[in-house]
Amino acid sequence: MKEKNQGITLIALIMTIIILLILATISVNVVIKGDLFRKAGEAADKTNEKIGYQQNRVDELMNDLYTVEENMYGPEIGLKYYVIGTNIKVYLKDSYYDFLVQKL
Repeated sequence: MKEKNQGITLIALIMTIIILLILATISVNVVIKGDLFRKAGEAADKTNEKIGYQQNRVDELMNDLYTVEENMYGPEIGLKYYVIGTNIKVYLKDSYYDFLVQKL
């Protein structure tokens, strides 16, 4: 009984290579002509701008909080804060909670 070859034929290999070349050409055109890198840079700049704005706002709010704190308790009691996502956690310096946060 004669055994059949189970390998790929030359025609199938050539067609696969042609399809891969077409896909590579399309991808290169999208990257070069589609301004993909410019758009990514613009998105990164906008993100950094928003982050800067949010950090400035947090600093303004913390300054207001420090002002209120000093008016209520005097300068010897301190507050600390950290930001998790869109939440701001505020707590007293040298408290048990301060110890837990430093261990995180």
